Amino acid sequence: AIVCGALVGLIHTAQGGIYWYNAGVHYVAMHGFFMLLLAGVISLYYVKNKAAIVCLVLWSMLGALLVSGSNYVTSLQGILMLATVLALWLLCRSKRCFLLLPCLAVYGYGFYKNIIAPGNNVRKTIFEASGTGMDAVSAVIHSFQTGLVRLFTFGGWMMFFVLILVIPFFWNLAVKTSFCPKLPGLVSLYSFCFYCTGFTSSFYSMGTEGLGRTLNAVKFTYQLLLLFNELYWICWIAKRQKIHRACPLRWWFFPLIGGIAAFYVLHVTDPAGTFLPYGAYYYVHTGQAYNFHSEYLERVETIKSGGDVVEVTPYLYRPWFLSSGELSEDYTYEPNVAMANWYGKIAIICK
Repeated sequence: AIVCGALVGLIHTAQGGIYWYNAGVHYVAMHGFFMLLLAGVISLYYVKNKAAIVCLVLWSMLGALLVSGSNYVTSLQGILMLATVLALWLLCRSKRCFLLLPCLAVYGYGFYKNIIAPGNNVRKTIFEASGTGMDAVSAVIHSFQTGLVRLFTFGGWMMFFVLILVIPFFWNLAVKTSFCPKLPGLVSLYSFCFYCTGFTSSFYSMGTEGLGRTLNAVKFTYQLLLLFNELYWICWIAKRQKIHRACPLRWWFFPLIGGIAAFYVLHVTDPAGTFLPYGAYYYVHTGQAYNFHSEYLERVETIKSGGDVVEVTPYLYRPWFLSSGELSEDYTYEPNVAMANWYGKIAIICK
């Protein structure tokens, strides 16, 4: 619950990750399917029931179909993680690696179709004309540089509070498990490299670290790997020091961390734009969401009842979560053209 709350509450951009449907599905939802695919594949290693094995193999194929055709951050990290899992199974000399082959076959085909999609050539032509984009080596180098810079900005103090909050749970899990972690430094190094792959596709295609909706997926990977590494290191320390004593959960610990976090939220420059729960509360509580919706309905009515050329007025209320932009006085502006086509008008102008 704490981990899921941290991922949603500290999302990089709530506008592009939750409230814009297209970006929410193509990046956030698909990254969720990636996690479900990974969970199914890990379970495939342990289950013994034949019916469960069949179900998990089918689920892994369905998950591969969904994830391989998604955004490039998710699809690239998905195939890398599946390759990692396969390598670990081969290292353990497990015959279960054969159960992963149908998933890998579907994923490989889907990933190939994703890369050769005709729309990619159109976008590539646009970016080549503007002089953006990088060669593969430069993209990888810039990915590591950006990964280092983003280490703290992606987490921030609130993520630090989350890391403290989960320590008692992770410690108790570590002393109870029979698993003995090895090479924690190597695991952390690999985790950092894997996290950095989230920037590579954007640098390669656009010459930048990526748009906000893209960075949502990158930050999810970063947060999960950060928490995983915390658990791994705690478990390694517990086993190395042969500690078997559980950590008592004091009642005052959670209100203390919660109070410090709340104090921090209230003193951030832009809490509504930084923390999704606070932003949602703020825009509803101040009436901005309601007023924006009312103005939107008025605009729709104006367009429907107007002639072939319609003039509308700018929104007075534009809460950041719900309004990513505004129409233009130029009727050839892409959003103007799209809205005019939708409502069957020759032109829509915002004055």
